[in-house]
Amino acid sequence: MNFRLKFEKGKQKELLLELKGALGFTQEELAARFGVSRRCLRNWIDETRTLPKGIFHRAVFLYPKIRRFSTDIREILHSNWGSKKGGKGRYKQLLKTGMFVAHHELMLAKRRKTSKMERVELPEMSNFYKEIESQSVPSLPLLATLLLTDGYLQTRGVIGYTSRDSTLMNIFIDLIRANSKKLPNLLRRDDGILEAYIFDPELSKRLLELSPVYKKSPDNVSKEEYSSGPQPVADFLLVESTQTRAYAIRLAMSADGGITATKSINGQMTGSIIFGCANPTLLNGWKKIFSSLGIEMNVIKAKRKWAGVGGLTTSKGEMLNRFWRLGGFIAGVKITRKSPNHAGMEKNARLNQFLKARRIID
Repeated sequence: MNFRLKFEKGKQKELLLELKGALGFTQEELAARFGVSRRCLRNWIDETRTLPKGIFHRAVFLYPKIRRFSTDIREILHSNWGSKKGGKGRYKQLLKTGMFVAHHELMLAKRRKTSKMERVELPEMSNFYKEIESQSVPSLPLLATLLLTDGYLQTRGVIGYTSRDSTLMNIFIDLIRANSKKLPNLLRRDDGILEAYIFDPELSKRLLELSPVYKKSPDNVSKEEYSSGPQPVADFLLVESTQTRAYAIRLAMSADGGITATKSINGQMTGSIIFGCANPTLLNGWKKIFSSLGIEMNVIKAKRKWAGVGGLTTSKGEMLNRFWRLGGFIAGVKITRKSPNHAGMEKNARLNQFLKARRIID
């Protein structure tokens, strides 16, 4: 049994930040070292989740100096502490009695009272959705595509998506509206991240027919346990039309992709398009979909990722040109703060800038 440790307030956060700084890791790299998702690590740092005893021991092994935090442990809890009452068992009972919806609304109401999130008015229909609607492109595979990037789907019927980019969030909301009779809730966190979610068991069932799960990395379970279970897949896109696959690739690249461009000493521009994905099963599916559109990508090896892979990339001008001819990134999607030199610039503008500098396009 993996017990959980309850530290003095602020100490769990302090020890994790000290460990991160001492090792020179990013949050993503530290999460990968522990074999958990970045969200799970953030929950530990924010102290909304107690730290598993096994994780603390691994942290001490990585950086022995933080052993001193053992004196700040107030209580050792069982691994299932607090998980049964009001948790999975409670939800199963509510589903059986048909009371889940009412209970879910009550829990949301309580959450809103204590949450720092701000409710946001739903946006008007996006230009992207108007475009696919006019061309009769099926919206369900595109909704599944977004969920396989920064989204989530819980088996009891909660479907959600998080992003800093308002354009991508607008598209997600449009795809939900196209496939559900219910309207999603849209919230803005105090750190600026947008989150939209909806409770729709019927839509959840339809999405699970495309991919058996949408969980893309270990989260509070071991890497071995996660890997032995069902894995997310993108292979459902292979049976769709070329047009649908092109829109799916553009959406996926807009959410989890980008372009790197650098100028060498002799003034020559070099660069690559990159697609981030650390799940090997899902990555293999994406590679096949890119290939089906004539874009051959290479797997990025990443030892610090939980499965040793980090995504797909290509620097060949011909491949970049093919992606550009598909339409490139979705108009309006911007580069994030991960690229400080170009943050706020539209991804497509950066792609065009690079292709013109390399004279790949006029």
